Formats: sequence, structure tokens, C-alpha cells
Amino acid sequence: MIGALTLVTPAAEPAVGLGEAKAHLRVDGPEEDAAIETMLAAAIAACRDFTGRELTSQAWRWTLDALPGAAALHVPLAPLAAVAGIVTYALDGTPAALAPEAYFVDTASVPGRIVPRAGWPRPGRAANGVEITFTAGYGPRAADVPAGLRHGILLLTAELFERRGPGDGPGAGELPGAVAAAWRAWRRPRL
Repeated sequence: MIGALTLVTPAAEPAVGLGEAKAHLRVDGPEEDAAIETMLAAAIAACRDFTGRELTSQAWRWTLDALPGAAALHVPLAPLAAVAGIVTYALDGTPAALAPEAYFVDTASVPGRIVPRAGWPRPGRAANGVEITFTAGYGPRAADVPAGLRHGILLLTAELFERRGPGDGPGAGELPGAVAAAWRAWRRPRL
């Protein structure tokens, strides 16, 4: 299904904060803060990429050309926390919000699903005829993110901090084994 994701509201806080990373690295003082923040952001991105999961809650807009007949929509980001709304557009661009009673939001499945109760309506617009606004992530705070994911982020940040240069030796570009082990249980199956 062709579509585009647009971040509407970024996370209120990262899955692991600078203070926690500095404590893990046993770094005092602000001299390394910028470098640690960069490494921490890279580790969080690596976690999201490896697991296919959002960490702290973010609101997204998913734009599609059409809805899949009577089939469920598998939301591309996990874990799905909520669907704020679904809007279809008429040929002239007039929006029409679907009533929440027209669909069921399955947040227990991975990936999360939006299941129509009686089939999906057809938008009038041939391109970008549907917008779905949803929230994905474990919760608004770092403490909401599972400990194993956070631990792997700290391990990878420490690895990046220790190496501080391009990895061009054996295994370069691969996650350290302890990091992959910490994240493996949360790895989302790719559809």
C-alpha cells in the first residue's frame, strides 16, 4: 500500500536522556555533552531501525491513496497506541471524518491494525485520498520504554563513545552482540 508518514508531534522526551547516558558512561561535567547527545541519538535511531518500533510516544499522519476494501490496515509503526482519526477526501478536496464506530483499533497486535466494521469508504481523490492520525510508542516518558530496549541504547552509546572513530575493522556496521541480544525480543516482524 503506497503511503507517506509525517511526524505530527515528536516525542516529549527521548527513550534515554543525557543524564542517564552520562551516568552510564561515568562522565562528569558538560564538556562531552554534545558528543554524547549525538551518540545517544544514533543509538536510539539504531534501536528504532533494528526493532521496527517507536520508543516514546509520537503522533503521526499516514497518508494513503485509498483504503483496502474490507481488509484491515496494518499500521506501519509499532507499538500502535491509539488512532486519533481517519479522514477521507472527496474529489473536490472536501474532508470527511470517519466515525470512530466505523472501525476497530487493535493495539494488541504487532503490527497494530485498524479493522473496518463494514468495509472502508472509497475516497474521491485518486491520490492522497486518506489521512490517518495515530500515536505510536510505549508512552510519553522514558520510563515507559521497556528496560531491555533502554539498556541496549546505553550499551550502544557506550560502544560509540569508546570507539569515537569510523568502524572499519571486522564486523564494522554490525551491532555489538550484547546490543542485538538486548533488542532481539522486541524485533518486529517485517511485512
